Amino acid sequence: MKRAPPCAGDIATGRLTRDASFHSHDHDEPASSQSCSFEEYDERRLLLRLSIARPNPRSHREEYSSRHPVALDGDAPGHTLCLDSSALPYVERRVEHIGEPPSVVTLPRGPSDGRQMSVSTQPRVVATATATPPYVVGPDETRSYLRQVFGSSYPSFTRIDRMVEQTAIQSRYLTLPPAELVTQRDLADSNAFYLETARRLARTAAAEALDEADMPPEEVDAVVAVSCTGYAIPSLDVHLVNDLGLRRDTRRLPITELGCGGGTAGLALAGELVRARPGSTVLVVSAELCSNTFQPADHSWENVIAAMLFGDGAAAAVITDRPRHAGPALMAARSHLFPDTLDYMGYVLKSSGFHLVMSPRVPEMVRTEYRPLLTRFLAEQELRQQDLSFYALHPGGTKILRYYEEYVGVPSEWLAYSAAEMARHGNMSSASVLFVLDEIMRSNRLRDGDLGLLGSLGPGFCAEMLLLRWDE
Repeated sequence: MKRAPPCAGDIATGRLTRDASFHSHDHDEPASSQSCSFEEYDERRLLLRLSIARPNPRSHREEYSSRHPVALDGDAPGHTLCLDSSALPYVERRVEHIGEPPSVVTLPRGPSDGRQMSVSTQPRVVATATATPPYVVGPDETRSYLRQVFGSSYPSFTRIDRMVEQTAIQSRYLTLPPAELVTQRDLADSNAFYLETARRLARTAAAEALDEADMPPEEVDAVVAVSCTGYAIPSLDVHLVNDLGLRRDTRRLPITELGCGGGTAGLALAGELVRARPGSTVLVVSAELCSNTFQPADHSWENVIAAMLFGDGAAAAVITDRPRHAGPALMAARSHLFPDTLDYMGYVLKSSGFHLVMSPRVPEMVRTEYRPLLTRFLAEQELRQQDLSFYALHPGGTKILRYYEEYVGVPSEWLAYSAAEMARHGNMSSASVLFVLDEIMRSNRLRDGDLGLLGSLGPGFCAEMLLLRWDE
């Protein structure tokens, strides 16, 4: 049954700043000059509608404006939001975001014992971590095993030898010794090995990321697990809940077919999950065993390229709007599917396992399509490319990195992070862009307010983009 709104004497105040901190005060200290009206107030919940102007990525001050249900004190440093402290134990505060696209988010129920609940206005990556398997191969070992496997189909070997050098890869981490990888295995055996090893690598990276974030496992509200190099039901996220000791009500979402684009898309999705449930924490984990898809009986040029490019690894990131550390805020995301490009990238599943599809037309897409797409994405945020201070891009290969510099205008100093990750680990599919982000976050080069782009390309053919802002 609806009741009248509480009178002014029952209203406690909360300070609304950029971090959207809500304080519960004692009833004996009412806000004498504050008023508050509500659209609906009943015994079960109190609904407050607060209009939030679209955040400006250039600024650290988001703008807030009032509609009818709440009173804001514009003269105060920040704004004063009236809350009924007696209702806090069962209050659901609905906040309507009026940017593009519109969304409605629900804040978690606030504490009733006077404790502060602090919620940032933008989800932030507060920690990252990576993990790699034990076996390492360099270019000389790569040439040796490629000659052993493919020598009969490429007797001169000149083309393969030249391509190994052009990759500029100095080391790759593999889940099995090369001598075992080059032997034929059936799908059942390789997939069983995938689950065992991916689970172990994912657990290692995730546990380290939570430790870096000072985040107890029981505070994780959702897990986004990204992997395209194996098949598992129950999925990898289920094993993470069990292995890390997460809550039994942890929300889970596996992303399994986005390929190299999955790392960026996983972070973007984590940001949306936090926006939908402010005050929550999302763990993103990518685990890829690219070498486990190697097909020694397939002598196609695509498979030869895959054998010299791809490596194995896992990476994790912790995203929350309760910042405990500096990190990149997730400001906006774009996913773009290019028409008539289904055969550009992906896997074909056969009885022997996953067979790579990789078109030589992919670099050309970067040359002709990426910059116009980036320009439109930034324009939607009222930004231009010169507003970007840093880039974290998936290192798809040396030609793609060169085209990013020549045709997209990415500064070489930031492409150096992508190139360095490619040289150290090869292409690890969805995990690679998280490895790049991890290095940039540890570089101490970013300053408060710096804007950046995180991006990767994947099957579809698609581009995944994420606008970042470094927040101290």
